[in-house]
Order: sequence, then C-alpha cells, then structure tokens
Amino acid sequence: MAQTKFDKQVEKEAESLMFGIGRVLAGRDPDGVRRTDATFWRSGTRVLPKVEGRIRRRSYKAGWRRLSFRLALGAGVAEAGYPGHPGPRRHRVRDVLHRAGCRVKPPSMTNQEITPPGQST
Repeated sequence: MAQTKFDKQVEKEAESLMFGIGRVLAGRDPDGVRRTDATFWRSGTRVLPKVEGRIRRRSYKAGWRRLSFRLALGAGVAEAGYPGHPGPRRHRVRDVLHRAGCRVKPPSMTNQEITPPGQST
C-alpha cells in the first residue's frame, strides 16, 4: 500500500521531533550542527574547522551541563504553570491535627505552634 502525501509529511515531522528530543537529551545544539569540540562529558576548547558565524558560549559547555540546564528549565516552567496552591493542603493538615486532639493556633499568628493533647496554651 502506497503512502499518501499526508502520511509522508506526518512521518517526516515525527522523525524531526524524535531527532530534536534526542539532541536535547544528548546535550547537543538544537540544530544538530557541531561547532566546538565539546562532548557530553568534556567542555569545548576550540572551534571546529569550517564552522562559520557566531559561536555561542553554550556550545562550549559540556553536554551534561546543557542537559541539566534544560531539564531544570523545563521543570521550572512546568511548576510555574501548575494551577495548584498550598492553601488546601494546609487546611487538610489542620483538620488531621484537630481530629487527633491537638490545638492549632489560628493562621493570623505569625508563629504557628501545635500543642500536644492534654496541654493548655
């Protein structure tokens, strides 16, 4: 069965995406062009022959450093986009402590202290 034009385009885009993910995980430049002698474990010290144009500083960094930066940046973006907030968790903890018989000072106090059962404040 022959591939249609749409199937070929989808396959090409999927292949480009996989190569891009591979480059990110390998700590390489996103466009796939090697500009320095940097490897995954070693930082670069020189520009490779026949490379023209401006060489960015990140091209000299070791691949593991680029990978850790990209993962940290992605995690930060994902965390910033998370719609949750700590409010409901604080109330759940207060409810559990209240059921256990502990006294919790109101949240208006700057120093929240938990008093064990049987002691007065």
